[in-house]
Amino acid sequence: MTKNQGNPINFRQSSYQLSLPSAQSSPARLLRLGPDLAVALGTMLTLAIFVGCGGASKMGAPTPNPLAATITQQPVSQGVRLGDTATFSVKISGSDSASYQWNKNGMPISGAVASSYTTPPTVAADNDSLFSVTVTTPPGLTQESTKARLLLNAPKPGDLRFQQVDAPPTIDGYSSVLSENVTGNLVFTWNGYGSPLRFFPNGEECVPGVPDDCAWFFFALSSPSSGLVTTYQGNLLSSFQSDLKALPTNGVITSLDFEPANGAYAMSWVKSDPLANFTPVTSGPALPTDFPAVAAQEGALSHVITGVTFNSGSISYISFGWQSDTITQYEVQVATAATLDDVPVQAANLAQNAYIVTAIGGDTTDGYILVGTRVQGDTMPRPFKVVSSTNGDPGASLFGQGYALIGAIDHADTTVTYMGEK
Repeated sequence: MTKNQGNPINFRQSSYQLSLPSAQSSPARLLRLGPDLAVALGTMLTLAIFVGCGGASKMGAPTPNPLAATITQQPVSQGVRLGDTATFSVKISGSDSASYQWNKNGMPISGAVASSYTTPPTVAADNDSLFSVTVTTPPGLTQESTKARLLLNAPKPGDLRFQQVDAPPTIDGYSSVLSENVTGNLVFTWNGYGSPLRFFPNGEECVPGVPDDCAWFFFALSSPSSGLVTTYQGNLLSSFQSDLKALPTNGVITSLDFEPANGAYAMSWVKSDPLANFTPVTSGPALPTDFPAVAAQEGALSHVITGVTFNSGSISYISFGWQSDTITQYEVQVATAATLDDVPVQAANLAQNAYIVTAIGGDTTDGYILVGTRVQGDTMPRPFKVVSSTNGDPGASLFGQGYALIGAIDHADTTVTYMGEK
């Protein structure tokens, strides 16, 4: 094949024309322009090469791309009680025609296409789920929200077995009214919220070997919306089982102490209005080495241990079932403390691991026992606070911040240590 003769092609030109022989006269002819460009035969070929400068055709003014909506309020992580619902919401700006798609653990939720989403009643498997929403604005621009966690927390509303943690009496705030005691076989009733029995460094105030000659101290506390009646009573230890049977069905024991050397006991219990149906299902005893397994079994049966004490070396405890809570499985952790100074430390550890301290008991001879209870699968740490006061009232540092008073320790120097959880 012969090359077409002529001037070399000037690639700096913006365009040029080549006149080629007719395809009919020489069908085999081919013009090659460099290694990468082949031009087939034809009667006339007009080839235009555009270089980086010049020759651009004028177009209309560029249309700016529409912007995605801006999320101004992200979904918020939250904890709800097992069986309740949770609502997540998002707010946007910059678009009036956005669409939404909520996701659970990265998967779209059928029908969840509004700016807020309310879950069905929660089950144990929902604990620690992640919820997010995809916001779409025309013409298909999307933006993903941050992920919000759903965590499940006990107790349910009206469940007296959890020391009033997260209940209206503590959420609304309360104040210390008076320090009182119960002795012998006396009964003290308070129309409001009361603390568990207090601990003393040398055990309860008992005269050794003298039945009925013991004193147990507590705090009677005021609350704007308690709806509770708290009772403190002491009696002969031999009367405990019959006194237990006399409890109303809307009553739950909140603290317990046995003094076998004196043949005496004391307990505090609380009842609510309207009526609920609680049942004392177990009252022990158990060997200290067996108690963690026994406590775990109680939780698996939907029972909550609310009172614990030593009784001649064994552990006596009381657990309650509730007619409105027959399928919830609870995880139970038992902690021990050798001294009263260790009790707040162990209580804080339980709260950090999502446990509500539902029972504390013991003495300086045998040590102290703490029972922590949580809904199965709950891992959200619970706020816990320790406050020490010499005037008998920690005030706003504890009572005004929604903490339930789960225990109080009296020290020899008149200082009182309060333990609060929420």
